Amino acid sequence: MSGYGLELNGFHWRTMEHCFQAMKFEGSKDFYKTLNCGSPKQAKDLGQLRAEPIRSEWEVVKENIMYQGLKMKFNKPELLRLFFPRARKSLLKTLHMINTGVIDPMGTEKIVWGNC
Repeated sequence: MSGYGLELNGFHWRTMEHCFQAMKFEGSKDFYKTLNCGSPKQAKDLGQLRAEPIRSEWEVVKENIMYQGLKMKFNKPELLRLFFPRARKSLLKTLHMINTGVIDPMGTEKIVWGNC
């Protein structure tokens, strides 16, 4: 699903990976280099290079950047039509776990993207 771009903070991002990695370098030349690179893998590689230091508040803002980006990405009806049938079983299982008390959505345990 990486072929669906998104609009966030006044920029068009080819993929969520481009957005997430570039935002590490907001305000620097590496920001634009990552924004304009060719593939999600290149964006990830650029985000890991650390030729320039990442922004000082990265640990504080990174989850919100991911949340806002995914919210914009999945706001597209055509992407929801592709995603929902694939995720339906997993979503129903998660809802069942919440309803039966296995998962406490208001609890202290944090669910991180990729671990759920």
